[in-house]
Amino acid sequence: MSYLEAKNIKIIYRKSPDDPGLVAVENLNLSVNKGEFVTIVGPSGCGKSTFLMSVDGLIRPDQGEVYIEGKKISSPGPERAVVFQEFALLPWRTVESNVAFGLEFRDIPPNEKKQTIDKYVKMVGLAGFEKHYPHQLSGGMRQRAGLARALSVNPEILLMDEPFAAIDAQTREIMGTELLRIWDREKKTVLFVTHSIDESIYLADRIVIMSARPGRVKEIIDVKLPRPRRFEVKSSMEFVEYRKRVWQTLEEEVKKVMDYGTDESG
Repeated sequence: MSYLEAKNIKIIYRKSPDDPGLVAVENLNLSVNKGEFVTIVGPSGCGKSTFLMSVDGLIRPDQGEVYIEGKKISSPGPERAVVFQEFALLPWRTVESNVAFGLEFRDIPPNEKKQTIDKYVKMVGLAGFEKHYPHQLSGGMRQRAGLARALSVNPEILLMDEPFAAIDAQTREIMGTELLRIWDREKKTVLFVTHSIDESIYLADRIVIMSARPGRVKEIIDVKLPRPRRFEVKSSMEFVEYRKRVWQTLEEEVKKVMDYGTDESG
């Protein structure tokens, strides 16, 4: 049995109880191994983010189930943490106070809590900025703080919903490399939603390509690039071949969205 299993997932958006609704995701099946880094790409509106929220338990599928180690998911749990596209920091809290937020709901001795906060603030490269407020940080630094907050509760699974989309291109490249460094150290299971083909290849053990709405798994590509990975791998012939393959699989689905339009995000 795989560590995480999504079986026959169907999710419908309804505006009212009698609304037939819009099918966002249908017949989606996916298995993920423990410690695996899986990226999810697909055209706008295909249900990538919707599916991610069903794994977190924030959205209940209309059909099908999500399992972690054979246990059915029905609500959010401590073994899962989400990093959103928006920085989602509490503006009245400092970096260390934001990182501490998830720990406040756990019975942890103060000295252990302080050690945990210090560990993850340092891990994401924010040592020296503990007393800064979000408005005093750059976009990349705010996203680092959000990542530290997610890691501080020691989740088994990180669910990342386009976490680097709101930062500039140069910082995004650095953040990708930093994320791989942290993942290599922490060995979390990661589901990472992105619109970037290059990002999906660079980060992943496997790339899940979704169809246009209703979203299904169209193809899964194993990425055999050696680890640890550095930025230079993006100029290799192997990387270029992966880029071609992902785009060839994705192109038809993107054209469907362009032809027919979409009114759902994700």
